[in-house]
Amino acid sequence: MEAALAIVAEEGGLTSHAAVVGVSLGIPTVVGVADATRVLTTGQAVTVDAVGGLILTGTLRAS
Repeated sequence: MEAALAIVAEEGGLTSHAAVVGVSLGIPTVVGVADATRVLTTGQAVTVDAVGGLILTGTLRAS
């Protein structure tokens, strides 16, 4: 997990395992993403907006 750039988890809640790991490691984390393991595929490029709780396909470059 230390190498992850972000965590997207189906399990919800601020005390969920994914949320605790994300906070502990300082990794942006979005929890409660329904069907994440069905919709997202291994190696797929996504942009994670952890503040807004958004998962976007593809990559976004900040200016």
